[in-house]
Amino acid sequence: MLTDFRPWDQDFLTDAVSCYNVNFIYHDFEKKMLYIGFSEWENSEGEMHCPEDKEFQSYVNETNTCKINVNNFIEFTEKWVELKLQLPPFAIIYRDNNDWIFCIGFDSTEEMKVFVDDNTQTVH
Repeated sequence: MLTDFRPWDQDFLTDAVSCYNVNFIYHDFEKKMLYIGFSEWENSEGEMHCPEDKEFQSYVNETNTCKINVNNFIEFTEKWVELKLQLPPFAIIYRDNNDWIFCIGFDSTEEMKVFVDDNTQTVH
């Protein structure tokens, strides 16, 4: 089974646009931000235009991509791979007040609920 995330693939660090099955990563080198989104043109039966690399900067926005700092993405994916090896029955992905994305695993719904209740001000 193919998946979009490939821990060994670091092309997104050097390429402005990287495509993975029906997803893309646009790397804004100046802002050190990644924009991860769904390649709508891949599943479109019509004549939807695929942006050229130079067009991605004006294509990405808050409704068609997830914006994440490059360092945050690297940290997040390391933790995600670790969680996949541990296979906790429950996990949460959340963005904190500093706009960083994290993931955390839980052994029970009770543990997860306590975490959410304790962090309702930082989870949005």
